[in-house]
Amino acid sequence: MPIRPENRKRYPPDWPKISARVSAENGKPRPVALQRLRLHHDGVTMKHPFEGKKNVYICRACGHGFVSQDRDGGVTPFLTTCLNCGKPEAASMMYRIPQEFLGTPAVIWLQPPKRAWKNYAKGIRNHLEKGDLIRHDTPTKSNNKAFRP
Repeated sequence: MPIRPENRKRYPPDWPKISARVSAENGKPRPVALQRLRLHHDGVTMKHPFEGKKNVYICRACGHGFVSQDRDGGVTPFLTTCLNCGKPEAASMMYRIPQEFLGTPAVIWLQPPKRAWKNYAKGIRNHLEKGDLIRHDTPTKSNNKAFRP
């Protein structure tokens, strides 16, 4: 049963509006990756909420933790491979750590430039088109096996 216009939730006029791209094929709005969405409020474009933020991943298997940083706006995974034991058990702390306490990131999440996408496999290109970020490990002492937080 369709929702009638009078029953739709009304949002205050000062809420940010989300812009979406229109498909070239049929002129209808199409789903756009979260990274491509831009919030507009009072004529100012804001960046993605986690762009430039640091996060901590803690491995459920060995207890090792490491800092990551989102260089670009986009989606990062909840679980990733641990830098210590190599198991895919490192869980995100969901950015709930004060930024001033976090040091140099061991992992950078980034969106490579479109011209470089041809170097990736088709599955990775589909991943990038959805707005997901790819992982780049940086050489720091925090990804040394002897390091424990």
